[in-house]
Amino acid sequence: MARHEFRARQTAGGAGFGPFQGRRDAQQGVAARGRDHAGAHQGDALAGKDINLCANVPLTARDVVEELARHTGRDLHFHPRSLYLSQLMEIGKWLVKKAGRRPGVTFPSFRDLKSRGLARPYKSDLSRSVLDWKPLEDRETFLEKAIRVYR
Repeated sequence: MARHEFRARQTAGGAGFGPFQGRRDAQQGVAARGRDHAGAHQGDALAGKDINLCANVPLTARDVVEELARHTGRDLHFHPRSLYLSQLMEIGKWLVKKAGRRPGVTFPSFRDLKSRGLARPYKSDLSRSVLDWKPLEDRETFLEKAIRVYR
């Protein structure tokens, strides 16, 4: 069986919880926002604001890879990488591109890289309170619906 590797830039070596979103959760949130535009919500609590439809399921990147490995029977491995190592690698790629005189190459932003780490918690207070949105956040139920379907 082939070995598959996942690399993730996540805080605490993959121990930080990741943002997850169930398909139905997103559909319900968007539908609630649509009802809001139709006049179901009175006031301007959402006027000009973005809403976050992200559940805070207590799962780490490491947990997800382990569950996928267990339920697919594949040889999957999680390889955490620190943000600082990732930044050094990005700078190395930048240097190679600069040496090759590639046009339009900008210095890699640590802030951009850090944002890709998807550090938690994601706030969805506005969508929860104003739209009465309730995402699936139970670990076992989420695993059953999103991960354990791969048997």
